[in-house]
Amino acid sequence: MTPVGAICMAVYRPDAVALKRQIDSLQAQSIGDWRCEIAIDGGRPSDLATVHSCVGGDGRFRVVNYVDRVGFYRNFERAMKQVDYEVHWIALADQDDRWYPDKLEKLIPLLDGAELVTGQARVVIQQGTEMVDGGATRRRWLGLFADLLDNSVTGSFCVFTPSVARAALPFPQPTDAAYHDHWIGACAAAVGSVRIIDDPLQDYIQHDRNVVGESRGGRWLSRLADWRTRAGGSFSLSYLAAERWGWRVEVARTLLERVDVDPNVQADLELFASGRLSTRLVSRSLGALWKRQAPVGRVVALLVGAGSASGLGGGRNQVSARRAENG
Repeated sequence: MTPVGAICMAVYRPDAVALKRQIDSLQAQSIGDWRCEIAIDGGRPSDLATVHSCVGGDGRFRVVNYVDRVGFYRNFERAMKQVDYEVHWIALADQDDRWYPDKLEKLIPLLDGAELVTGQARVVIQQGTEMVDGGATRRRWLGLFADLLDNSVTGSFCVFTPSVARAALPFPQPTDAAYHDHWIGACAAAVGSVRIIDDPLQDYIQHDRNVVGESRGGRWLSRLADWRTRAGGSFSLSYLAAERWGWRVEVARTLLERVDVDPNVQADLELFASGRLSTRLVSRSLGALWKRQAPVGRVVALLVGAGSASGLGGGRNQVSARRAENG
C-alpha cells in the first residue's frame, strides 16, 4: 500500500549515535503511515553501513547513496525527488535532531488550512557528551515580504503539502545565501499560506557540525565569520549583490514564473524580481525594521546589495558574473 506521507532526510557523514537517536524518534511517531526517503550526500561505504545499521531493517526507509557531493541544498532536493508516489504531506528531517512522538500528529491536521505548518523546538546544545538545554525557539510568520528579508522557516520543523513540493522542484540555481528551507517557505507563501504554532515538537541539536543552527549568544559571530570566508574574506559590494541580494532575486523571479500568485503576493515578489533598488523596496524594508520583523544588519546588507546590483545590471546578472568569476 502506498504511504500517505513522506519524510525526506538529507544525510552527510553521519554520526551513528546522533542518527540512531533521530531514526528512533521517527519510528516512535504516533502516525506511522509514511516512507522516509534518505539521501546520502557523497556517501562512503561506511556512511551507507551506518545508515542501514540505524534503520535496522525497517521497510519504511528507502536509502539512496549518492557518491557525488552536492551540499545540503541540492541533497534535500534529491531527497524530495525520491518521493515518486502520491502523498498527502511531506516533512523534512535533519540527521541529528530528535522528534517528539506527537510531532506529526499535531502538525498534519493543520494542513487543512495552510500549505506549510511548523512548530517550535527545544534547542539542545551538545558540549562533548553533555546536552545543555538552550531554551525554546521563537519562530514567527510575518508574511512573505518579511520572510524574504529574513527566513523564518526551519525545514526540519515543518510539514507541507504536495502543492508546495510541485512549486519547489526543481530548486532554483543557488548562491552562497541559498537555503532549502528559505526556498520552500517562500513557495508555501506563494501557493497559499504558512502557519507557525507555539508548541515545541522536537529537540534541535546544536553542535560544531551544524550547517546553520540556532543564532544564540555569540553564535551569530561564528556565522558572520563563515559568511566572510565564503565572500573571500570581506563583504564586498559585488558579493552582497550577487549572493545575498541575488538569492532573493532568484527566488522571486522563479516563483513568478512558476506560480499563479495572489496580486498582493505578486507585488511583494516584484520588488525583489526587478533586481534593483527602488523607493518602495526601501520603504517596505524600513517598515519591516520598524516592526522588528527583520534584523538591522540583514536589511542593510540587502539594501546595499540591491543598490550595488542596480548599478551593475541587476541581481541575476550579478549572480552569473560571480559564478563565472569563481569558475
